[in-house]
Amino acid sequence: MKVTAMRWVSGLALGMLAMTAPGCALSSDADSEEVNGADEDVAASADALSGNVATGSTLRTTTGLNLRAGAGTNHAILVTMPAGATVTVRQAAPVNGFYAVRYGSRDGWAHGAYLVKAGGGGGGANVRILGPAVRAHVQRFANAACAAYGCPYELGTRAGHDPSADRAVDMMQSKYGTAASGANLSRGTSIAGYGVSNAAAHKVYYVIWRQRINTIDGRGWRTMADRGSITQNHYDHVHVSFDP
Repeated sequence: MKVTAMRWVSGLALGMLAMTAPGCALSSDADSEEVNGADEDVAASADALSGNVATGSTLRTTTGLNLRAGAGTNHAILVTMPAGATVTVRQAAPVNGFYAVRYGSRDGWAHGAYLVKAGGGGGGANVRILGPAVRAHVQRFANAACAAYGCPYELGTRAGHDPSADRAVDMMQSKYGTAASGANLSRGTSIAGYGVSNAAAHKVYYVIWRQRINTIDGRGWRTMADRGSITQNHYDHVHVSFDP
């Protein structure tokens, strides 16, 4: 992908972020009566769990699901978990679509196509993005990034955002007009890196952070011209734009 026209962020009009934390209950360790669970050799649907999930989060199975000894169908089935069982995430990043989880006292791997955030009917509660409504894949990116790294400051979009208000999000990493430092700087760098590393999964168009841009076209991070302020140079927020 190449950026043919770019209108950089020139301001923010954001409010407060609202997120619902997942539950922490563990299921029992009783084996399911099923011989094996749902088909794991499937293409992930739009509703399937994807991207990093914060370690310690609670997920729920949407159908009978195999808990395997490793991240793939070539690994042994330890137990088949029933629909509605809850598991605890042991490792944020999935491997081959499988998540490292704990079911009762057993550690194993389960396919993300049949896992959702506990307490929700689908992918769990959405993090709040202020401003005009964003597209579903933009919301899913925000959910995944915030679940993995945290979002203690507000998120938002606005009319005039590039490429459009529904395909962009600003993720504040510090107070408006204050350059992120310490843990805030580290978190922003992680979120920016997550956007680049998971660009295909989330339809990321480009990422801007700390006066640098990555247009997901193989050229890597490049320095941008000085726009004159901490906010316009993206030292207080990560900007992510998305393809349709």
